[in-house]
Amino acid sequence: MNLLISTLIAVIPLLIGFLLLKILKEKKLSRILFLFLFFASIWQFDVTVLYAYTFLSKETIDFLFRLLRIGSIMLSPALFHFAYSIEKELVTDDLGGGWKLFVNKYVVFLFYVWSFIVYLMGWSKKGIEEIILIETGSHAGFYFPIYGTHSWAFHSNVALFVVSIVACVMLILKMKNDEYKSFLFYFIIAITMGYAFGMLNIIPETRLYPSGFAVGFFAISIFILSLRLHVQVVNKMNKALDNQRSFLQKLIDVNPNYIYAIKQDGTYALANKAFADLHGFNSHDMIGKTEEDISKLEKRSSDLLAKEESKTSNELVAHEEEIQDQYGNKKWLKTFRIPIRTIDDNLVLGVSTDITELKEQEEKIKNLAYHDSLTQLPNRRLFDEDLCQAIKAAKKQNNQMALFYMDLDGFKNINDTLGHDIGDLLLIEISYLLQLVINKCDRDVRVYRIGGDEFTFIFQNCSIQSVSKLANDVLDLFKQSILVEKYSLFITPSIGISLYPENGGHAVQLMKYADAAMYSVKEKTKNGFEFYTPEINQNLQRKVTLQKQLRMALENNEFELNFQPQLDLEHERISGVEALVRWNNKEFGYIPPSEFIPLAEETNLILPLGKWIMREACRQNKKWQEQGFPPLTIAVNVSMKQFNEYNFVESVSQILSETKLNPQYLELEITEGIAIMDHSITIKKLHALKNLGVKISIDDFGTGYSSFGYLQKYPINILKIDKSFISGIATNKENAAIVQCILSLAQHLNLKVVAEGVETKADLEFLLGTTCKYAQGYYVGYPMTTEKFERKLLSLKQSLSGGI
Repeated sequence: MNLLISTLIAVIPLLIGFLLLKILKEKKLSRILFLFLFFASIWQFDVTVLYAYTFLSKETIDFLFRLLRIGSIMLSPALFHFAYSIEKELVTDDLGGGWKLFVNKYVVFLFYVWSFIVYLMGWSKKGIEEIILIETGSHAGFYFPIYGTHSWAFHSNVALFVVSIVACVMLILKMKNDEYKSFLFYFIIAITMGYAFGMLNIIPETRLYPSGFAVGFFAISIFILSLRLHVQVVNKMNKALDNQRSFLQKLIDVNPNYIYAIKQDGTYALANKAFADLHGFNSHDMIGKTEEDISKLEKRSSDLLAKEESKTSNELVAHEEEIQDQYGNKKWLKTFRIPIRTIDDNLVLGVSTDITELKEQEEKIKNLAYHDSLTQLPNRRLFDEDLCQAIKAAKKQNNQMALFYMDLDGFKNINDTLGHDIGDLLLIEISYLLQLVINKCDRDVRVYRIGGDEFTFIFQNCSIQSVSKLANDVLDLFKQSILVEKYSLFITPSIGISLYPENGGHAVQLMKYADAAMYSVKEKTKNGFEFYTPEINQNLQRKVTLQKQLRMALENNEFELNFQPQLDLEHERISGVEALVRWNNKEFGYIPPSEFIPLAEETNLILPLGKWIMREACRQNKKWQEQGFPPLTIAVNVSMKQFNEYNFVESVSQILSETKLNPQYLELEITEGIAIMDHSITIKKLHALKNLGVKISIDDFGTGYSSFGYLQKYPINILKIDKSFISGIATNKENAAIVQCILSLAQHLNLKVVAEGVETKADLEFLLGTTCKYAQGYYVGYPMTTEKFERKLLSLKQSLSGGI
């Protein structure tokens, strides 16, 4: 009988441990409590073996007793581990440095190591000398261990248990969380009482009964305390239970939870006021009625199945259910149903908590996680998931799918000139228009904003014709201006399209190809769409290769300067020269500036390249002067990124100092883009350059942000009319009128004017009839190497009619 009872007691902690794992789910607390109960169960199994003398030999009992000793020994480090885990995983309060010094993962590890050493000692005769059979009259006999000379090791394990209790007490004193503080307080009391009583096993007269009481007490106490803690945490999280501190002090009818009990025949044996109000009844009227008699609530079939399951189950059942109350409002309930066996009947006790607000918050959080906060379109996260699902669906149904990648042309300029607020409003309006196009489409299409001014479309079950039609419909949206507040804005899209399965079967691959096709549109005409082709990928590979080689080009001396002369029309002589960079790549040969300069801008390599160009131009100009050539002004192009560097002025000054070039012979060409920058910073920087003595010119004037205002504010010396206005000017009346206006403006502002793009004799002769004093272009002279330019400088007296 002792063997049977002891075995049953040993099983209880394991059952309760598994039950706590299910109730508390993935909480760290449940796993630590399970570990503690597991060791307690092993302890009782260890004791149970000592009763088995009628079934097992002494040697077997001795072996099993020593083997299962690990249960009672490991309770001490498990308790210390429990204290550490409570602080580490569940307590957010800072407990101070002293606690961290005393209780940390290293100390936990040492406790386990020492306890394991103690366990190993138990296998020796010095630890446990032997076990002896004790038989006393009418009572059943049992084996009792006789400890050896190293019995102090087992006493030290008791000391570790005391230290663990002290650690828990320290944690209680420092904790501010009432729920865990209360749980830990009663937990320590229960564990201390149980362990102290279990230690009475060392007295043979107790017949090994104390450990059974201790283990059972452990299990029941921990189960009760854990359930109590779980209920407290759930109630605290629920906003509907704002009066939980008085939960246990109120009668059932003032409890905000829905509480009821159902008999085996389906009638209600108990219903609190909240549950009755939910159904529109008085709580007393519900007693004796079935759910069908009183229920007006609409429930899902899954909820009804869960309820039926709870009637037949012997375990606690917890689930969430969606209902509709008597007023038609939908509610979410979290319900616990516990089977209760009485003498007269088997009941199911139900406790339901209203988690509607929590569910609504979850829906809001889910919506925020999967939708763009600005435009309310689906975002990148949802796009990634939908794209994978769309590919699976297309594969399963053997359909074609299209992926659009759309980027807005010039959106950055709108942001920079009108501000991000206008840019955001423009994105909202574009998103609305795109959604209108999608809604009119009778196909399965969805649009996403994946970041910035980038949008994507997933078009399922499509054809080439339907894809092209949708792309054209999107392009048609942008033919008209878009009104944003007081601004009428024109903007165009570039769209790249990849197809499944033609272009690949993976999301990353399709996205990469659509992106490549989009950039192909941008590099060509913009404001259009293009399907991905292998040729696009080849161009992309060339671009990537050039980007890599561009990084090494400076170190490998692959760059060189060419020089294009500027002609003084009045005195018929070369007045200046523009330094132009050229790149001779070892693999691709000559790379035009129109290809590698944008790459340098994208990779920020324009900064070291720009410094090299300026230094080399200044060095060469100074060298020509030292060789006796007439002094010339050398013009160097400056990118916006260079100009925006905080130490740009210092860099120019340093280069002039290094090359010993007089600043008056250096001209810095900047674009009209300075007009959109911070005016105060720009003016300050331009004046600093002017104070150095260098000249400042506006390059490609008339093609960018042409504003007369900045011409007055900024200390500019020269305007360089863009070649698009000069080429063919003799026969183009519109361009001739524009040039005449620019010349008149420059004359009034006392600015020097250089006409770029003079490619024919007719262009030059037209300019000779105007107030323009300087010209540059292929008719005046092509960009030349250093040696060829020096030969030209030796023959300065050349006729205008023959060019240079």
